[in-house]
Amino acid sequence: MLHVQRLAFLLALLATSTFSCRAAPPANPKKAYSFVFLVTGPKAAEKTSEENRTIMTGHMANMKRLSEEGMLLIAGPFAKPTPDDQLRGIFILDTPEITTARAWVQTDPGVEAGAFATEIVPFRTDAPLKRSLELFKAETAEIEKSGKPGGLTDRIRPYAMILAQDGERAERAIAKAHAEDKVIFAGNLEGSPRGSYLAILDVKDTSEAEALLGSGSLGEKDLVGWWSAKTVAEIAKAGK
Repeated sequence: MLHVQRLAFLLALLATSTFSCRAAPPANPKKAYSFVFLVTGPKAAEKTSEENRTIMTGHMANMKRLSEEGMLLIAGPFAKPTPDDQLRGIFILDTPEITTARAWVQTDPGVEAGAFATEIVPFRTDAPLKRSLELFKAETAEIEKSGKPGGLTDRIRPYAMILAQDGERAERAIAKAHAEDKVIFAGNLEGSPRGSYLAILDVKDTSEAEALLGSGSLGEKDLVGWWSAKTVAEIAKAGK
């Protein structure tokens, strides 16, 4: 009888331990965001120069509002040339809900006017993307407090973006870039034909990225120049 009781106790302990292991959260859970590719819209060719100027003014003002309200964390245009002539830029929005993200981007005057169209997919990363926005807001407050002019062009810089089809291969290939502290953030795009894995590198252009990574190491991929706030580079330094 005692033997049976001990066996029952051990089985119960094993079951509890197994359940606890399965229920434990991952060490570095990835947070979900909405990643937006801005592309040329269906009515872009119809716009006059004056209409485009008005659209861009409204576009920039709406981006500022979305950032101030904590919705838009990171944004920026692609450098030329791009792998697809339709690509214009990106937004990373602080919501995992695609329907919510779509509602937010629909407030953009460029989207409303058909000058831009959008491709929205989930993006998962363990990088603290809010860090860039927090620093940008603090920087803005300091500039406003000082009363000195602070043009936006002085607050942006170039980066390189990897869009790789084989996520696992790409993660292995950029190990060297990680070792040299050149990866600012990386993560998985879900359901995008443009790639399943995205990484932002702290380099000035795509030729520097190619030299760092080595030709062909990523498999099928697009490597494109991208511009964004200087504070994006600080994301990789968080927690160090």
